[in-house]
Amino acid sequence: MGGNNLIFSIFLFLILFLNADNVSLSKDVPSIQGVVLAEGFTDLPVSEIAVTLRDMVTSLEQTVKTNINGVYKFENLKSENPYAIRINAPGFKPEIIEGVVLHAGRTRRIDFNLRLEGHGDVSIYHFGEFLLPIIEGVVLNEDSRPLSNASVKLSGIGANVRMFLPSEDDGEFIGNSLLKERQEVEEVKTDENGIFRIILATSKIGLLNLDALKISVSSNGYEAIEKGIRTHLKISEGHVVPPLIEEDKLKIVLKRR
Repeated sequence: MGGNNLIFSIFLFLILFLNADNVSLSKDVPSIQGVVLAEGFTDLPVSEIAVTLRDMVTSLEQTVKTNINGVYKFENLKSENPYAIRINAPGFKPEIIEGVVLHAGRTRRIDFNLRLEGHGDVSIYHFGEFLLPIIEGVVLNEDSRPLSNASVKLSGIGANVRMFLPSEDDGEFIGNSLLKERQEVEEVKTDENGIFRIILATSKIGLLNLDALKISVSSNGYEAIEKGIRTHLKISEGHVVPPLIEEDKLKIVLKRR
């Protein structure tokens, strides 16, 4: 009987010893975590984008996606190897951080503030408390030459669309003057380079329905064209969701009649 008790006590000791060793090891394993935000949208995280971690010694990679709060996390890493973290998300410029050194038992906090890329039909600009949807594009003929004085109109599906002309200085947008000096219009005309630029009504709620807009373009001697437009990025329930956009800025080609 005493022998059985001794064997049981040794067995129990081994289990407790091994579990304690595992707990100690897990506490010594470093990790990396952070939050991904969009530049100019400091209170809006970017969700559902891939974050890739590469071991700069072994070249092994692992990828996770940010959650609805823009948070990503890598666990069970090595403290002796430097790491590189990269993000290449549609609608944003690529970001990479190299030489990230970890310490045993610690979580390294690395946040990203992604810069907007010039892709998509509608770009969302941030000025103070306002979010401005701005449509920029160019109208060309079949020979890729710009068409000046072409008419550009917007229409919405089940919604009233308000268009504004932006104030400019040397072709660049100047801060809050966009909000102070806007002229409501029914159509805009392309300039000598075939460029047009439109501000839509400023509404955070309205941003959710920008994909329902259509743009109509016409010019004397050319066939009119109608095209659905897409947003540069979407704002939904307090977080930024980048769409899968691969094309460059809005370009419309008219055919001769």
